[in-house]
Order: sequence, then C-alpha cells, then structure tokens
Amino acid sequence: MLSKSIVRSLALVGLLGASGVANAFECGELSPRLVAMGDAYYNVGVNLKRNGKVIRAKPMKAWSKTLMKALDQDHFREGSGTRYECSLKKSDSTVNRSNFELNEISVRLGKDDFILRALEEDKDARTVKGNSLNIPLLEHELTSVNKNELIAHRRQRHYNEQTGFTFFREIELKAVRSKSGITLTQTLWMNGELAETTIWNLKS
Repeated sequence: MLSKSIVRSLALVGLLGASGVANAFECGELSPRLVAMGDAYYNVGVNLKRNGKVIRAKPMKAWSKTLMKALDQDHFREGSGTRYECSLKKSDSTVNRSNFELNEISVRLGKDDFILRALEEDKDARTVKGNSLNIPLLEHELTSVNKNELIAHRRQRHYNEQTGFTFFREIELKAVRSKSGITLTQTLWMNGELAETTIWNLKS
C-alpha cells in the first residue's frame, strides 16, 4: 500500500507541476512529504542542530534570484487561472474546477513573504473576488531550483476555535518563469491529504 501511495503521489505532483490537468487532481492523495517523512511530517516545532542549538529561519536576500527580480519588476497586466477544490468530506471525492481571469494584479514584498494579489473574475459563475498567493522568504522554506524556478513550502499546525480541534496545513507554491510570463502553482494539503490546487498564469 505504501509503495503504491508513493508512486501515485509522485505522479500527481509531476502532472500538476507540468500542466494542472483536471484528471491529475485526486482528492485525498497523500502529501509526498508525509509519505517520505512519516511521523516526522507533523513535527513543526523548533529545529535543532546535533549539538542542541536552535536553527532559526532567516529572511533570504530575495533580489539575488532572477525569478524574484522578475516578480518584483515585471508589470503584470493580465493573467488567467484555474482552481481545483475538494469538499474535505471523507465521503465526497468530487473535484470542483473553476476557471477565471486575473485583473488588478499587484506584487508586494512583506517582511517574510512575497505577496501577489489579484481579482479573480469567474465569468461562468459571474463572480469577482480578491485572492492572494504568498511566497515565504525564509531560508528553511524557500528552495531555488534554478534562476527561473523556485519552490516555497510551509507546514503549520492550526487551532480551530469552533471545533476545539487542531488541524495540519501544508502549502507548496511553485513558481516558473518563461518567455511568456510566470506560472504559479499553489497546492494545499489538509492533515496530509490533497485538498486544493490553484494555478495562476501571469503575463507581462
């Protein structure tokens, strides 16, 4: 069972990263990090070195990366996006897909995050809503694959005041730069299970 989960999860990540095709999204798929790390996946406390000293995350020099410079300096006039959402109910594996146009795109550098905002206009549903994608700029959360690609990752434990229970939230955001613009793919896992993927295609 575990080996099958690994194969399915890795295949899913590859398909989503490459194209975001609808049939590649399957509600409840295990996070590849959960499969690889086991129980250590849920350890989001203080990181320690072998000598017991605390490893503290530090802000990175964002402008040292070509992709980060492009995000900061490019003027994105238009874009489009797709979102795949699960109901988060155990008995319901239905995937809700929505397509939208991106308007009023803005980029802002926060203290520890690179924040991209836009209005999502869904013409089929006749709705317009604001949304944002965040790239954490901490050493332990940002991985530069090459000058035109990066992956930002964050795992956090949250407390639900209404239910009194805690839940575990993992987000991965992949940014890829090409000649036509920048594609951002944000994937959300809830308690280790795939719950949502959002794809933004930003055009310069």
